[in-house]
Order: sequence, then structure tokens, then C-alpha cells
Amino acid sequence: YFLQAHEHGLRPEPVTFALRHHVLVTRRNGPLHSFTELERRRTLVAHSDWTGYDTFIALFDLRIDDDADLVEQLSRDILVLNKDLNLNATVGKPLLLRIDELLDKAMLLRANIVDKQRTLGAVLKHEGLPADHHPGVHTLLRDVDSLLEHIAFGFERLEFLQNTALGLVNIDQNKVIKIFTVATVIFMPPTLIASIYGMNFRHMPEVQHPLGYPLAVLLMLISSVGTLVLFRRKGWL
Repeated sequence: YFLQAHEHGLRPEPVTFALRHHVLVTRRNGPLHSFTELERRRTLVAHSDWTGYDTFIALFDLRIDDDADLVEQLSRDILVLNKDLNLNATVGKPLLLRIDELLDKAMLLRANIVDKQRTLGAVLKHEGLPADHHPGVHTLLRDVDSLLEHIAFGFERLEFLQNTALGLVNIDQNKVIKIFTVATVIFMPPTLIASIYGMNFRHMPEVQHPLGYPLAVLLMLISSVGTLVLFRRKGWL
């Protein structure tokens, strides 16, 4: 599969190769940059001894260069995402979706490049490949290994950013829960006092006291303010 730029990301285009007796036959559904670029270079420089093996290696060389550009673009997107995450105090759904989109892109790139690695490895093991083309295939395999290392590093950065974003979301949620918890605890003592004096027992001396109501309200206020002061001294607010 050769990756093509698409409005919704990257689209894998299937390409079939048939290589035998120095003749290469390819099948594809549409124009691809690697093929058009190779055709342009072939018109500029003529090689009388050019064979299907040379075409095969040249096509994969161009395709790996295109994949390297995609990996570099992925690295730039990760850098921009990292800056946006550092600048934004709050993390929303769009930022998390961007991380997920880049993770999908990185997985697609890795799977595509691993597919090329397996193809080149199989070609290198095949007895029909001329010995003078082995160094070229080895070079392509080294380039593929380098791209896989870059993608692995991109994966680690994206996972780190995802964990950071989820951590910030948890912090924001904990702040909201903390506010509700503090509000609940502050109103618990007044609620307890109101519940006690709201019981309909016959013998409740404070109920008959002329200052019973103001004293009960004052007691509720003192309990709420005292709880609030205690929380501030503990550093919970």
C-alpha cells in the first residue's frame, strides 16, 4: 500500500508488483507521486542498462522518501499539539480528538512502513534477485528501520501528551468535586442543628426560650463559618 494525502488524512492505495527476469509489471488504481517522479527522472537521464530491478528499487526509494516526509509532518503536528497543550489551561474534547487522530495516523504509517519492510526482506531473500542489487535493498531496509524508530518516538510523545491531557482533565474534575464536597461539608453542621430543633418533641427547653430562634440561627452561622475557617487553615481551599 502506498499512502496518499486525502482530505480526511491518509488513504492507502494498493500497488501490485510482479518482478521476473529483469521485467517489472505494476498495477495501481491511479497516479502516484513515486511513479510520476520516477518517470520524470527517467526522461532526464537515460540508462541503457536499466532493468526492472533498478525500477523496483528506485520506486521503493522514492516511496520511502515520501513516507519520510509524512513522518516529518507527523512530528511537526505533534510539536504544534504539544504547544497548544502547554498554552491551554483547560483541555477540551477537540484537543483529545486531535491526539486520537494523530495516534491513528501514526499507527497507519507504522503499519504501512512495516509492510514495506516485509516486502523488501522477502525480495532480499529471493534467489532471483541479482547480487549487484543486494546493497540497494539493504540501504532501503536501513532507511525503513530509521523511519520506524522515528514513528516509535512519535508514539511515545503522543502517549505522553495523551496521559498529560487526561491528567489535566482529572485535575479539573477533582476541582469541581472538591467544590461540591466543601459546600456539602460546610452546610452539614447547620443542617444538623436545624434537624435537631425541628423535631416535634414536647419537652424542648430551647423552643420555649424567647431568644431560641436567633440563637439557633447564630449557632448555624458560627458552625458554617468555623468549618470554612478550618478548611482554609488546612489549605483545602
